[in-house]
Parts: sequence; C-alpha cells; structure tokens
Amino acid sequence: MQRLFALLLLVGIALGTAAQTPSKSMIEQMRTMDMSKATDAQIKQIQTTMQQRGYSMAQVRAMAKMNGASDAQINELERRINMLNSSTSGQTTGQNLLPDDLIGSEEANSEKDDLVLTDDDLLVFGVRLFNHKNLTFEPSLTLPVSDAYVLGPGDEILIDVWGRSQQSYSLVVGTNGNIDIPMVGPIHLSGVRLSDARRQIEQRLRSIYSDLGEQTSASIRTGKLRTITVSVMGEVFLPGTYNVSGAASLFNLLYLSGGPNANGSFREVQLMRQGRIAATLDIYDFIINGRQNVNVPLLDGDIVMVPTYHKRVGVGGATKRTGYFEAKEGETVADILRYAGGFAPQANTRNIELYRVGERGMEFKSVGADDKTPIMNGDSLAVMTINSQRLDNAVNIAGSVFAPGNYEFAEGLTLSQLVQRAGGLTENTFMPRGIIKRLKADHTRQVLNFNVGELNEGRYDTPLQASDSVLIAAIDSLREERVVTIEGAVQMPGRFAYGEGLTVGDLVVMAGGLLEDASTANVEIVRRLSYEAADTSVVDANTIRYITISRQLDLADAGNATPLEPFDVVTVFRHAATAARGQVTVKGEVRFGGLYELTSKNETLSAIIARAGGLLPTANASGAQLYRRRLLSDKEIRIRQQQAMAVASVDTTKAQFLDSEVYELVAIDLQRAIQQKGGEADLRLQDGDEIVIHPNTQTVRVGGHVLNPTVIGYVKGDNAKRAVQKAGGFAPRAKKSRTYVVSASGQAEGTKQFLFFRKYPKVGSDSEVVVPQKPERRRTSAGEIVGISSSLVTMIAVIVSLL
Repeated sequence: MQRLFALLLLVGIALGTAAQTPSKSMIEQMRTMDMSKATDAQIKQIQTTMQQRGYSMAQVRAMAKMNGASDAQINELERRINMLNSSTSGQTTGQNLLPDDLIGSEEANSEKDDLVLTDDDLLVFGVRLFNHKNLTFEPSLTLPVSDAYVLGPGDEILIDVWGRSQQSYSLVVGTNGNIDIPMVGPIHLSGVRLSDARRQIEQRLRSIYSDLGEQTSASIRTGKLRTITVSVMGEVFLPGTYNVSGAASLFNLLYLSGGPNANGSFREVQLMRQGRIAATLDIYDFIINGRQNVNVPLLDGDIVMVPTYHKRVGVGGATKRTGYFEAKEGETVADILRYAGGFAPQANTRNIELYRVGERGMEFKSVGADDKTPIMNGDSLAVMTINSQRLDNAVNIAGSVFAPGNYEFAEGLTLSQLVQRAGGLTENTFMPRGIIKRLKADHTRQVLNFNVGELNEGRYDTPLQASDSVLIAAIDSLREERVVTIEGAVQMPGRFAYGEGLTVGDLVVMAGGLLEDASTANVEIVRRLSYEAADTSVVDANTIRYITISRQLDLADAGNATPLEPFDVVTVFRHAATAARGQVTVKGEVRFGGLYELTSKNETLSAIIARAGGLLPTANASGAQLYRRRLLSDKEIRIRQQQAMAVASVDTTKAQFLDSEVYELVAIDLQRAIQQKGGEADLRLQDGDEIVIHPNTQTVRVGGHVLNPTVIGYVKGDNAKRAVQKAGGFAPRAKKSRTYVVSASGQAEGTKQFLFFRKYPKVGSDSEVVVPQKPERRRTSAGEIVGISSSLVTMIAVIVSLL
C-alpha cells in the first residue's frame, strides 16, 4: 500500500506541470463573484493568474462558460480588466529600491503584493526563495558599494581632501559620462569600475595637490547612486521593465519579478548585455552551495532572460526536501538526491524507486543512493521508509512486570533473566499461565505457554530467541471491570469501581450524597446472577431487592450497611410530591408574560393564566394557542432523515438539521377553560408547554375554492357562508357541504347537513374559512357511450328472447 501511494504521488508530480487548463480556483472565483462589486485587487489577482499561466481572454471565456459562469459575469470581468489596464497605462512598470527622494515613482510594490502563489507553484524547489518577505536581496543604501561597481551617468562622486589642503567636492557623472573637477578639468568615468575611477581621480588631483599621498590625503567614494532601467523576461511571475538602484543585483531583480514560475528554469538564467549573453547563471549554486558569485551586479539596459526548464524531476517519500527539482544535462540520481537534502532518518537507502515516462507507459527501475543513472525529464524518485515495527535484536515483555518494554537480546538470554531485568513480577500477577509469541524461521507466528508460578519459584525456565514477545497478564486484565452503578436522586449518579466490603452507604457517599427530594424508602438493588446460578436458570437474569436507608448515612443503620457485589445497580427514587414539575412559557396578551414553574402535576390552563395576571383587554381568548413538545421515536427520526436525504439529493439548499423533538399545536378553548375552571377544556399542562395569546385583530381569512380568497373584517354572528359571500361567493367547483372553520387556537368545526338543509359554522375573530374543491370527474367519451348503449341493447334483446 505504501509503495502504491508513493507511485501515485510521484506520477502526479511528474505529470502535474503539463496541465495547461485554467485554474479551477480562478474559474470558481469568476463564477461566484459579483464582478461589479469586486475590488481592484481581486480583479488584478485574476488577471495575474491569467498572465502567469499564459491564458488568453478567449480561453478563459470558453472555460468559464463550461463551468457555469454567465456571459454577464465574463463581460463585466473583461470590462474591469480593460479599465484597470487603461488606468495604469503610461506608468513605469516595475518596482524601485531607492527612497522617493531619489527616484520619483510611487508604484513600488503594487504588483508583487498582489501576487498569489498556488500549491503547485510552491512545490517547485526555489520558488520560495524569491517570494519570501524576509529575503529581498535589496542593496544597503548605508554601506559603500564595492570596488567592482561600474559608474554611469547620474552617480554622485564625493571627494574629501584634508591635510595641508582641505577641500570637498560633490560631483555627478553627467550624461556625457564625465565629472568636472574645478581647476582639474573633466574626467571620463562612465563604464569605469569604482576602483579604477579612484586611481584616475587621484592622479588628476596631483596636478593641484602636489603633496597628495604625503602631507595631503584624499577620500573618494560614491554618494547617491543613479537609477538604472533593467528588464526581466521569459518564465517569471511578473515579467517587465524595472527602475532599480545602480547597486541592484540579479537576485534583486528576480525577487521583484517573483522569480522563475512553474515553467521557468533555475539552472540556466541568462544575463543579456548589449545584445549578447554576458553570463549564464545557476541559481542552485546559491541555494545549495551558497556561492555569491551567482548574484552578479546589473548595468543600465541589462535584460535577464529566464527560459523554460529542460528537465524536471519529482522527489517524494523519506527525503529532507520533496517537490520538483530541476536537472542539468548529465546530472544523475545522486545529484537530485543531494538537491533534496539527502535522506530522512527513516529512509530505506538500499532501494530507491525510479519511475520514468516511457513510450507505452510508466517504466520502473531500482536505483541506489550513489547511483549514476542519468536523469530524464519527467522522472520521479520515491524513497521508501524502513519497517520500523521490526526489531531483529530485541525481545519484548509486557503485562504484569514493573518495567515492561523492549530489551536487547543476547545469545543465552532466558525467560527468568528477562523477567528479572524487567524489575520482577508485580503483586497482582496471574500465576497459572504466561505466553511467549515467537517468529519461526519462515516468520510464521508460534505461541508457547508456561506456568508463571513455577517460573517465579525457580522450577521452570526456558531460553529466548530474538524478536520473542513475552506476555504475563495481571489478574484484573483477565476479568471484566468490576463496577457498581447508582442512579436516581443522588448528586453524581454513574459507575464506580468496586472494592471488597463496599456497602450501599459507601456508594451514596461516593455519589455525592442524596438529593433533597430523594426517598430513603424502597431503595432498589438489582443484582446480576452469578455464573453458577446462571447455568441453572433459563428465565431469570437478575434478582431485585428493596431496602430502607437512613438519610444521615450513619454506620449503625442496617440499610446503609447492606453489602454490595460487583455489577450491582442501586436506584434511589424521588418523592412523587417533591419531584420537579417542569416549566411552561406564557407569551402575548397577558399582564405578566414569561417562564413559569409548574407547582404540581395538575396545574391547568386557567391556573397559569391567573398566575400571569389574566388576559389583557386586547387578547383574543378564542385564538389562544398551545404548543407542546414531543420527543420523536427512533423510527420517526429515521423516516425524517431519509426524507431529508431524498430532498437534499435533488436540491442541496433544502437539506436541514433534524432535531429529536418537535412542537405540536394542541387545540384549546381558553375562554371556556377560564369560565369553567377544572372542566374538560381546562387542560393540564406539561413541562415545555408554550401558551401564546394573540391580539384580537378582528379579521377572518377566507380561502380555498372561493372566487376571491381574501381577508375580511370580523362581524359577530357571521357564519361561514356569509363570510364566503363577502369573498365573492363559492367557486363553480366548490364543495359547499364540506366548508369548515379553523379557529386561531387550532380547533376546527365543519358544516352540518340534515336532508336539504345546511348549518354553516360560526366564524370567530382571527379564524379561517376553508372551502374544499370537488374531486374532478372524467367525462364519458362518445366511444364509451356507444359501447355502453350497445351492451344495453344486447342485454335487452337477450332478456326479450328468453321471455
């Protein structure tokens, strides 16, 4: 399995760089983003991703449409990109290294700050070097430049003369390449190294300071440096032209441009100067070997060209570095492993797997750590780990000894010697049996047993072999955990470890004592049958005993002193009179709404309304509602889950979290309950009930099969028919005899009929009139009528003939 995983990983590394389709994250961003509200930074991020991967707008448009983006979104993106380009056109591309008083540009870091690297980009070894905020390669403006610095127009030369003569000069190399020293004349310095410039200046100064170098000294150094324009082209994240300090180096320019991208070469970076290749540089020399000569200084007009890589290798597994590594012509497996930092401690260096893309598929080869096999483009190296579970020169002892673990094996080691090295047996050792697990010559497993008691008494011993594993069990580990359980009216009900001599009073103390509503009479003890008794019983599994205990838990009480046995379950019941009754909520048109504690099991609607201060004059008593909590059964929960999953498979927006309880509307008649306290309508309340008293809106809703479903004003004495007439009357297919009225409390009353007379129900305030529709009847077709008529004629003819 490990080998297969490494193969899939490395094939993915080898082939991953060949993908040339638009980034999924970019397409998803285009599809879900409102382009009109997107910020300039977000639009620029999408544009940068397009540039990095070489996509045209037409390619992005086609792919975005395939992934569900609308034409409006794509058109808006194209418009925003054009606006962004037009607003930045004419500005200098690139970034500056000098302060604003030396270089007049304010677009120093805008493009680099918006650069976002993908996970695939970061897998390429070296990409992080030029995209790390703490490694910028900026030249220091406070330290003098090196003697190899080449002067050019715009550089400032500072000359200080002291001794018998004192003078200071601040001169700038002009566009003609000269500086002009008063009384000395012009000196051409453009293109001259700083060390050579010092010699020329000192030689010319001797014409006016004859004792220069004897009684007069001169200091020649650079001041403010010029700005040079250099370009970086090819496979970099941010190609373009940059204005940088004259002291800038190759790495500084690569940092500003983001460095080579996923297709760029780190091994053959070309420095173009005056139309020819001035140097070909290998960045790995700096990363791997720390050679600074790779970081060459730049001149005005230089071009840094980053070509595409020629060979790239994927490395995965037990190496110190993993990812993509670039190889030059002639480099081998050993070179790539060196670039990967060598092996991790758990690496299996004897067998390294090389996967290579062949003409018909993947090819495999086993190579070594110092293998000189040349690397080809697309190769993948997998370094497996050793089997850390195998110990060839150790034995193991576990269980009931003072120091279990691995011990070094030596020829002649015996079982008793191993137990002695492990500190000896503990007090709770299981003496009848111990086990030795051994690997035979063919590595099949063999199990040997021995008597631990005889070993401890010196009457038995046996030699051990390498890789043996010894198990000496403890007594407790060979039997079910012995616990007792207490439930009911105690502070901390639960399971407790059993100990010999444990009593009921002890267990109550361990559980934190009794609750105030605990009943000390009829404390129940359920005891499991012993295995001897269970062998003879086929019906009973437990025995039950009831005792009375003292609330003070004193030692003299016989009930408290009742001994317990393992697995006993003790239950302390609550007094029925003091048991918690629960809470109900009253909302709406009452004087004091809120949460109320039930005082008894028999507390009713009228009693709780009275405790709430009674109904307000604006209350609609007939429209009061009672919501009652009901726990769902396991079957109901499963059915709801299946229904939710079916809905979610069609429309994921309709998937919802399912609770294990629901609130149901209970039809009540609050007005009657208040008038007839204790009567049928005065329901007893339960824990969790919620009573809602709505205000009297004086309206009636008329719906169903009527000509104009609407809401009408309530008129006392109106019935359902009168309400329907105010809504335009019954529709043609209305089922008048089934018209019913639903009160705001949830009660419903239907239309009564005797012979040809109908009695429509009365409507109340906030009630609803519902008119059902007659079921649709299918009309008999002409063919069916003809068929039925023919059958009747035939039947009549038969009857006539029989008569």
